[in-house]
Amino acid sequence: MAEVAWLYYTKEMTQGDIVKALNLSRPTVISYLRLARERQIVCVKIAGTIFGSMPLRMR
Repeated sequence: MAEVAWLYYTKEMTQGDIVKALNLSRPTVISYLRLARERQIVCVKIAGTIFGSMPLRMR
């Protein structure tokens, strides 16, 4: 799971590339990425400063 997340988020590989490289199915890759977020192996952070310049309808 951690390897899939590392390849996806750090190495910016596509899910398809990870499927081929690790010989996994796409549903497995998707599940591993979801589990990595749920188990806080991966934390997605959005910089707050960007929101000040966004129109209200997009917030």
